[in-house]
Amino acid sequence: MCSSDLAWVAESLGTVTETTPWSGTREVLSNGASEAKGLLALARAVPSGHAAAKTRWYLKTHGAQTSQTSALLELLAAKADPPSLQVVLAAANRLKQKGVQKLAGELVARIAEDNDWTLDQLADRSVPTLGLDEAGRLELPCGEDAKTYVARLNEALELVLFNPDGRPIKALPTGEDEATVDSKATFADAKKTLTQVVSIQRERLFDAMCSGRVWPVAEWLGDIHGHPVLRKASEQLVWLGLDADGAILSAFRPTPEGDFIGADDAAIDPAAFAGIGLAHAMLVGPAADAAWLAHLKDHDVTPLFAQFGRAAPGAVVADAESIADRNGWVTDTFTVRGLAKKLGYDRGAAEDGGHFGHYLRRFPVAGLIATINFSGNCLPEENLTAVIYDLRFARDRDGKPGGEVPPAKVPPVLLAECWHDYHAAASKGVFDPDWERRSPW
Repeated sequence: MCSSDLAWVAESLGTVTETTPWSGTREVLSNGASEAKGLLALARAVPSGHAAAKTRWYLKTHGAQTSQTSALLELLAAKADPPSLQVVLAAANRLKQKGVQKLAGELVARIAEDNDWTLDQLADRSVPTLGLDEAGRLELPCGEDAKTYVARLNEALELVLFNPDGRPIKALPTGEDEATVDSKATFADAKKTLTQVVSIQRERLFDAMCSGRVWPVAEWLGDIHGHPVLRKASEQLVWLGLDADGAILSAFRPTPEGDFIGADDAAIDPAAFAGIGLAHAMLVGPAADAAWLAHLKDHDVTPLFAQFGRAAPGAVVADAESIADRNGWVTDTFTVRGLAKKLGYDRGAAEDGGHFGHYLRRFPVAGLIATINFSGNCLPEENLTAVIYDLRFARDRDGKPGGEVPPAKVPPVLLAECWHDYHAAASKGVFDPDWERRSPW
């Protein structure tokens, strides 16, 4: 079974161009390739990095083809290795097609149950290592004499190469010998997988921060700091040490040298904590917020995502149903769409007549959905006047908002981050006292 077989299965669902009066020109599937679906059983032998990449491409390009996407996700769940599971986990959390998303969730739950893990533990323990050893090295023998070249993960979460003398190089040597050919293929697969891993883990750790996830210390040391990729990512974040009651004892950052230090560079011992979570300006207070901003700048650390320097939202009225301090700001629908997409929000479901009136973002760890509501648009979309309304929260019911949650009951970090998103959605507009007359609906 060669590695191109899964590509053939996916790409045999070929595309043709179709023009319709209601949707314009678009690519559609020319056939279902149902007569070839038996190849998916054989495709289980395809290298995992290749299978994961091809499935991610298909989900992104043809995700609306629910039968095919379901079959590909079942294939990856059957492989059940880290690269495959990361795609299934991402589909369970983010896929727009709710039926397929539900299937992915069921596949994930089954795998977690088989291993006696929680879903969070499964997500931590299925992150690909890229073949890196405990020291973060990927050995790549080349040439007839099998000289050892090495790839290492740098501070930008990129794989960099070093020759046998330890000097950085841009590429492995050329050669047709078996060792060189295999090492080139290994390195190419590791780089492709790394791109997916970094994207997925950045989003997953951000969700964990917003939702207030706490790791038992032993699990954090083993699953996060003990993982060659997650360890490097953890060095770009600030963490909180908590006592058994969840109170903050100290904030710290792991270093490339293997130390744990506070904002003042003093040594911190994680073994003194009962749990570990992710820090945020809303949790540490203004003084520590400023201290960590200075620390990260002094140590030339580029954060994996922003944790500090974020203005706090104003006081939330206890019985308020939403946050509406940008209600009546006027911009246009394409600007709102672009900003929402950049911030990780998806278009809400269209109602009668193809009208939709919100963008939403799921927070799986917290089981919540945030919605930024506005005057809306119709499908196919046109660039119309857009009036921003409010920010609301709801329980996640199979990927859809179900049962509103007042802002006062939302975890403080999640509330603050969504408040920033809400303000960003209105940032290209201005307040119009006559906003009620500006809405096209």
